[in-house]
Amino acid sequence: MNVALYIRRSTIDLQPDSLAAQEELLRAHATAHAHMVVRVYSDSASGKSTEKRDAFQRLIDDVKHGPDFAAVLVRDVSRWSRAENTDEAGFYEFICRTNGVQVLYVDESFGPEQSPYALLMKSVKRAMAAEFSLEKARNVRASHARLVRQGFWPTGSVPYALKRVLVDGAGTEIRTLAPGDRKALSNQRVKFALGDPSQVEIVRRIFKSYAGGASVREIAANLVADGVPSSRGLSWSPGTVYHLLQNEAYRGALAYLCRNGEKRSALLKLRENDSGRVVRFENAHTAIIEPSLWAPVQARLRAASTSRTDDTLLAQLRAAHARWRPGERAPQEEVIAADLRSGYGKPDREIITTKKVETAVKQLMASIGVVMQVTALDDGYLLEHLLHLGIRVSLPHARFGDLHWTFPLAGDACEDVVIGLAFSPPPLVEHVETFVFRVSQFRKGTRFVHPVLDSDTKSRCYSRFPPDKVPANILRQAIQFRGRRAEVRLLDTIRGRAPVSLRAVANELSWPVTSTRTLYRKLECRGEGVPPLRNHRPGKRLSVTCPLCLRTRFLAPAIVLSLNTDVCVDCLHGPLVIGPNKLVAECPACGARRLLYKSEVAARSAGLQTPCRKCTMAKGREAGRPRRSARNPQ
Repeated sequence: MNVALYIRRSTIDLQPDSLAAQEELLRAHATAHAHMVVRVYSDSASGKSTEKRDAFQRLIDDVKHGPDFAAVLVRDVSRWSRAENTDEAGFYEFICRTNGVQVLYVDESFGPEQSPYALLMKSVKRAMAAEFSLEKARNVRASHARLVRQGFWPTGSVPYALKRVLVDGAGTEIRTLAPGDRKALSNQRVKFALGDPSQVEIVRRIFKSYAGGASVREIAANLVADGVPSSRGLSWSPGTVYHLLQNEAYRGALAYLCRNGEKRSALLKLRENDSGRVVRFENAHTAIIEPSLWAPVQARLRAASTSRTDDTLLAQLRAAHARWRPGERAPQEEVIAADLRSGYGKPDREIITTKKVETAVKQLMASIGVVMQVTALDDGYLLEHLLHLGIRVSLPHARFGDLHWTFPLAGDACEDVVIGLAFSPPPLVEHVETFVFRVSQFRKGTRFVHPVLDSDTKSRCYSRFPPDKVPANILRQAIQFRGRRAEVRLLDTIRGRAPVSLRAVANELSWPVTSTRTLYRKLECRGEGVPPLRNHRPGKRLSVTCPLCLRTRFLAPAIVLSLNTDVCVDCLHGPLVIGPNKLVAECPACGARRLLYKSEVAARSAGLQTPCRKCTMAKGREAGRPRRSARNPQ
């Protein structure tokens, strides 16, 4: 029986050999039971949630799309999940079982059978694993809070312009800790001290600039223009400056939030009554910012971070209405002020009707279909048989003190581009904005985008268009990515099958047969190891070797005759070898090397193997071609 292994460890530094020990145990169990290990999924993340467990999410996705294994071997219940809600672990196990995959716990006393005893013991083990995680978290929070009350720093990243100093129980400094170093003895402690003097001056410069009236965006732009690196060598952003201005470590105090699963960013939010949850210790180390400068900066931050009132939100709505429908009568703003705050979440009201959404989508796809081929695919569309397009719809709502549209991007993993249709507030709900999101530009974990209603600020994460304009140019540029997600999905589906039926694969993926055949031919021409087709006579094939990557492709004679160069597509459009736009070409006759632009390589019949100009002229003279004189061109 083919099986897959799932192994997990919580931390990398404190459990360096955990993954290897788990894999050794599971492989020994598989060998003893005559199982064949075909996949290994490995995670280095907490088991309380699945957000950062990429391998676990990939395992569940493979199970849903036809796995090549019949069981998953796990060491025990805690390695599978430590979620507080024990039903979450059972839910993922239920997904595996409904797709014909068993989850086998090697070190547990209950066996693979689904007897009442096994189900009861499994539920008890899940509750024990969750309780162990909660109890350990409570002990860690209590220990950290006790250290902060004594003036020591428990854990976490070091703020900019500060450094960690190792001290003994009496407070005597031992040495400075480098990044990644840990204290060796239990009676040793860690404190903060002033770091690089140049970084200390940068912190004072930031506080003085903000107290003088400069915005966080202006401060970040000035730091980038001056070439000042941040703490991790990255460029400054408004968010980085904003967090630095709120860090109490710069006034010499330590602040620790006794959080119960909240994000660390919760500590940076200004609160009026946080004495019950935040543990502070004043004068823990040398301060960088004096109280006379700290107080006005915090007062300005509080004034800027207060929630917008209904009057402010209605002013935002008036500005948006003036831009969308100038000259028309404004809606009854007092009636919809509460809806702006709730995000139109009333179940008894249907704000956006299905007919309006279908009309907007139909008009958009009809306008796109004029300039490129559109095919319905899954829950979206396929452009030019290459690009998977998804559609999202949103109404504006109040978030982070402003009006925003929210477009969830956690959809189909094969989507390449997401188009967001933004509607105006009621009572005249209409399609007013179109957003194009390139999914590949979003970092892992990013789920939502919040463009402000009355702002024309451009973003690198999305492109913005009015409803009557077709985003054809952006979509054409996105097609240049050649549907990499669709290619990966097709390769994962047909891998291990010999021979394969494209019609069966298309039905399995719910794709058009034409699109599936186009992707298959493209992968075949690129040299990917695709299996042969069923009941298909390939005919004569010619081998073509790329002179850069030395990869051999077997192509039909007609395709070989139509090629302008032997360089494959990946090398021709991939990272350059030398220079910003040039490749190295070697003359096959004299061996001379020269640099050619990629456009020149593509235009030459032999690509990089084209003889140089000197050898070409010498060959022409030997053939007896007449030479034209500069004085007598006749």
